[in-house]
Amino acid sequence: MAVPRLALLAAALAAPCALAQAPQLAAEPTEAQQAIAWAADLVDRGAYEEALQAYRDAAKKFADTPEGELAARRCAPNSLLGWGELVVHGPSANRVDIVLCGDGYVPNHLSAFAQIASGIPPCFERQRVFREYWSYLNFHIAHVVSTEDGIDFRDRLYDTALNTSIVDAPDEHATVDHARVREVLSEIPAFEGLAIVQSRQVA
Repeated sequence: MAVPRLALLAAALAAPCALAQAPQLAAEPTEAQQAIAWAADLVDRGAYEEALQAYRDAAKKFADTPEGELAARRCAPNSLLGWGELVVHGPSANRVDIVLCGDGYVPNHLSAFAQIASGIPPCFERQRVFREYWSYLNFHIAHVVSTEDGIDFRDRLYDTALNTSIVDAPDEHATVDHARVREVLSEIPAFEGLAIVQSRQVA
């Protein structure tokens, strides 16, 4: 007995629909991925010292894995511990992204920098020229850890992430190692070469 062509067509159409509706199960994160996510969450919550230790533990436990290598970079001396968003007005493709970071901040002083950084975007918004372009600006914070607390000034030298120093001139301007800034911030997807560095000078 011949099968009607209409029935064959209906069966052919139904099969792909059934396949398309089949639920796709997301892969469970590995233990290493969970460890990295936990450390990143600690950074987001401002628990910087705990995050640093979590990365150290992950680097040791998951050595020779991509997650272990990432953790090793995060807990290395003078490194980028993590980053986050402060003010986002739209996608990076059509915005100017500015990264705010500090130099000369040891882990237990990163909270002080975070407070300073949160007050910088409102300064742009209040300034007349920048206010006109406020909606075109995105601000991000980079949590940069230095080995020592302070920046170079005269005969006092400090081991810091961005090699900031005070020029011994009447105005005592601060200078940074631009190549080092680009290297440290290169992992931040939104970083396009614009950064504001807040240095910590110890009296």
